[in-house]
Amino acid sequence: MDRLRKLEERLNAATCAPDRLNALNELALALTRLGEAERALPFAQEARDLATAAGDDCALSLAVCNIGTCLYLAAQYGAGLESSLQALVLAERCGDAQAKASALISAAACQYQMGAREEALQALYQAHDAIERVACDSLWIRLHNALGILLGDKGRFDEAERHYRLAIDLGEDADDATYTPRVKMNFAGLHLDLGRQLDRKGQKDEAQQRFRMGLELCEELLVGPGLESTFNKAHCVGTLGEIYRETGQAKLALQLFNEMLGHGTALKNPHQQAEALLNIGRTHVALDHSAKARECFEQALHLASGANVRRLVTEGFRSLAEWFESHGDFQQALAYQKRFQALHDELLREELEASGTAREIWMKYQQDLSERVDHLTRAAHEDSLTGLANRRCWDERLAEVVQTTRRDGARVCVGIVDIDHFKSVNDLRSHLLGDEVLRAVAQMMREHCREGDICARYGGDEFVLCLVGANLDDALGVLGRLRALVARHAWSTLHPALAVTVSVGVTEVAEGDTAAHVMERVDLALYKAKESGRDCVVVDSACAPEGSY
Repeated sequence: MDRLRKLEERLNAATCAPDRLNALNELALALTRLGEAERALPFAQEARDLATAAGDDCALSLAVCNIGTCLYLAAQYGAGLESSLQALVLAERCGDAQAKASALISAAACQYQMGAREEALQALYQAHDAIERVACDSLWIRLHNALGILLGDKGRFDEAERHYRLAIDLGEDADDATYTPRVKMNFAGLHLDLGRQLDRKGQKDEAQQRFRMGLELCEELLVGPGLESTFNKAHCVGTLGEIYRETGQAKLALQLFNEMLGHGTALKNPHQQAEALLNIGRTHVALDHSAKARECFEQALHLASGANVRRLVTEGFRSLAEWFESHGDFQQALAYQKRFQALHDELLREELEASGTAREIWMKYQQDLSERVDHLTRAAHEDSLTGLANRRCWDERLAEVVQTTRRDGARVCVGIVDIDHFKSVNDLRSHLLGDEVLRAVAQMMREHCREGDICARYGGDEFVLCLVGANLDDALGVLGRLRALVARHAWSTLHPALAVTVSVGVTEVAEGDTAAHVMERVDLALYKAKESGRDCVVVDSACAPEGSY
């Protein structure tokens, strides 16, 4: 709480927009960590507005991620997922791996609650790849905790336990008091679930061992300073109460569930109150306090119905159905059982719909991501004016071809094409006309090249071709026809006085060549073509007798 007070003081002292933006994001994040979504949301929304106005994608990603967390805590999982994925896009745009990982973990939490377990697992594995590029213990703790929850839910208990232990070890090494207590609470819950499973199988000793391990974690948390929020204390006390009940210590369990009820009442949280009352009722059943059990079930049902916490409403219906059946009132038991079944089926349908919605949102993000990757790949390897490969792509491809030629002994020729007197086209007429000439020559090269050949814009008014599987005679034929095609083109359609020719140098890749050596020789051949009067093809003298074609 001291940290919150300091953050609030820092916010109030902020005198410029950037300082206020940072303080808002930190305060919203601290409040969401405590589960106080209602208090955090206005700060996160103001941070979003300031970041948008400033054009600060990194700060905006954090603000939107905080909003997503607030929506998650308010059980608005679809909206939370969309906000988390929006934060993810922003983080990718500004290259912030830490923000990307945080957004993916938040997205996975929403997907998990919406029933899209496999998509949640995919998001967490992507978060793992992002975290590997940054040094951030808190993100690793969050990731291992999330994987523990998800894998435990899928029944992969050994893997879940491994992730919880990794998270706890990291947290203790980093002296983390924010996330590690939550990990221990969730790990205690896993021990409880495993204990119940082992008990049902008749493995009593192993079950008791698991219950003891869960009990030790809860007691450690309740004694220590780690549980900052009343909400977390209530959750921990409830888990501990369930362990006591499973181990036959019903009276101790009853005390803890009443403490949980007190926390829920102090928080004015009907969800926690109803959950506590259901557990109190079940414990009264174990103690043969029949009337008190029914009273608690009815109170829990009333609270859950008023707050529209329908999962707990179904638990209330089922508990009352079982209570009336145990007392021989089969008519009332049937009535509650029917209400339980109807609501249970409705919730199942809604969960399936929510799961489908989560999958649609995730698939749309993946599709958008794929399109962005394609766009960036094209931008990195394609010349924007002509649509041919650019210099970077050419350098990469030529190096590959030369290496392959050295290994396999294949015949390869390289040509360079330069537009004659291109500067005069730009200077005397216009750069727009020059661009049209470049595009037209590029199109002729694209149409004239054979399948498997590589053509690129090398820079300015120079183009290059790599003729794979061609000997020198083949290359001279291709490049000679290209030269003639350019000279005969109807350039007057672009400008009445326009005429365009090209000069071409060509060489054949030789044994022991490197890409750099090839380009040096073909450049020299082009220079000789210019000296020979232009509008001709000249072969590198190392390949053939000097001359023009």
